[in-house]
Amino acid sequence: MAGPLLPRALRAAGPSRLLARGAAGRAGPADPALQEVERVLQQQRKAVRLRRLRRELEPAGPPQRSLSWQAMEQIRYLRQAFPEEWPVARLAQGFGVSPDVIQRVLRSKFSPPLERRMKQDAKVLGVARILSREAGVTDIAVLQAALLHDTVEDTDTTFSEIEEQFGGEVRRIVEEVTDDKMLPKMERKRLQIERAAHSSRGARLVKLADKLYNLRDLNRSTPCRVW
Repeated sequence: MAGPLLPRALRAAGPSRLLARGAAGRAGPADPALQEVERVLQQQRKAVRLRRLRRELEPAGPPQRSLSWQAMEQIRYLRQAFPEEWPVARLAQGFGVSPDVIQRVLRSKFSPPLERRMKQDAKVLGVARILSREAGVTDIAVLQAALLHDTVEDTDTTFSEIEEQFGGEVRRIVEEVTDDKMLPKMERKRLQIERAAHSSRGARLVKLADKLYNLRDLNRSTPCRVW
């Protein structure tokens, strides 16, 4: 019992001295050192019983296991093909994982082809260029958020990971401009309009630059009519 819970004087006493005091204490008055040992042991026993009781009262969650690539493909297919019949809660129950795992699977994607990756890179760089070159934005957090604004939607990156790498301000802006892909498209658009008036300055700048880039890209990719 030389742990930190014991008093310094008690730790200094060796086992033989404690046993000798215990033998003497049976015939005479109780030894204060042994009383302290008993008190500490009782506290430890109570702590162990409390931890055991808490474990018994905690609800049994889904088993912690990893999903195979085939299972993740099935989750994406069911959610995309039958969104009403397979909500996140049912997918979590069916595949034996937590709803958070299902959401991360649905957000994540396989590595896109080179052409698509180049298009995605061009978009985020284009949004950042609109802010820096045309709007004259010099706020580093806003420019970083512009480069990261699609990250949570298109990958399994979390807001916490963004905050860990880039700070709380960047996380807040990215969170404001990120849509919940679990919602139907029209509901996402409605929420965008509803939240626009209450968005921070940084989120408004990123969202406006993103919309402007999309409009310009649409104009570039629309085929010309030949009369």
